Amino acid sequence: EWLRSWLLTGFPWLYLGNAHIDTWLSGWAPVTGVYGLSFIVAATAALMFQCLKKPFSQWRWGHYVAILLILSTWSAGLTLQSMNWSHAYGEPLQVTLVQPNISQHIKWRPEQQPITLKLLESTSAQHQDSDIIVWPENAIPLFAHQATRYLNRLNILGEESHTTFISGIPYWQPETRNNPRKLHNSVITFGDGTDSIYHKQKLVPFGEYVPFQHLLRGLIQFFDLPMSDFGPGPKNQQPLRIKKDGYSILIAPYICYEIVYPDFVRHLAKSSDFLLTISDDSWFGSSIGPHQHLEMARMRALENQRYLIRGTNTGITAIVDQSGRTLDQAEQFQQTSLTGQVRLMSGLTPFTRWGSTPILLLCLIFLIVSCSRRSRQ
Repeated sequence: EWLRSWLLTGFPWLYLGNAHIDTWLSGWAPVTGVYGLSFIVAATAALMFQCLKKPFSQWRWGHYVAILLILSTWSAGLTLQSMNWSHAYGEPLQVTLVQPNISQHIKWRPEQQPITLKLLESTSAQHQDSDIIVWPENAIPLFAHQATRYLNRLNILGEESHTTFISGIPYWQPETRNNPRKLHNSVITFGDGTDSIYHKQKLVPFGEYVPFQHLLRGLIQFFDLPMSDFGPGPKNQQPLRIKKDGYSILIAPYICYEIVYPDFVRHLAKSSDFLLTISDDSWFGSSIGPHQHLEMARMRALENQRYLIRGTNTGITAIVDQSGRTLDQAEQFQQTSLTGQVRLMSGLTPFTRWGSTPILLLCLIFLIVSCSRRSRQ
């Protein structure tokens, strides 16, 4: 699973550990991360297999130790669920997540753009009592420099209502002497004067960029998808910074499937008050994909013990607490919005501090011991 997270750009989907977000093992997530849960599941299966290979009457002391180890590990997970590695501070924030439910087939058409912009603005105007209003990935179907007048109007709305807007938007970075031109999949803040920006780093192959595009583009129509020429953002980016009552609030932003990378998420989570992920899962249609995506986002909230808000185009839009529980979610494939409260969290879990390094070292030790035993045999 670890190799799959980075080999050939990585695709860390469907880990064994993700299936245990709602079981006793979830208590281990803030300690070991999702790889630790996968390790425990694999070890449990291996030990049980070794025990069941022989009739109970032929068991030796090692078989009893294996069963005891399984029971104690799972029981420890239940105990760890009550551990609070982080704590809430300050007043809760009221957030509204707008779910526009716009089909990919019409999203980028010029005639659809004013309809989309009006929908976002009118829906948001109904929630001016919220501290933060979130629009999904690439919600604004214009480049940032093309949407200046629109953003200025919303800046005024945000200043009047003391509301911060956060939205996904394509961002065009013109060519300079030191940097080539780039198109970024980005998220921006506006309305409170902070104007923070984050450029997506983990791009989806063939969806957002085409590997070896000088060879593949034009060869097959599939490789000419709209908006599939994005470039990755720099690696040293900081959390989004917004203002509330004179204080700065730091938000760790993740766009689309960036949220499924455990160690990538923890780096920004270290210095953030809560997590934000925006996505457009309409590509999945009515498949199980959006449900899996939400499940993995819940795991990130639990690993770092931070609240997480998830704004999407077609669903599943949700608010998740620091224990990975879904507090509320919007109905999928509906033009709607979701309003709830988010707590600011402080403190670091063992996983946030050290990441997957301890569990990977443990795996390495097991591999070395296993190989040495085989060589002796």
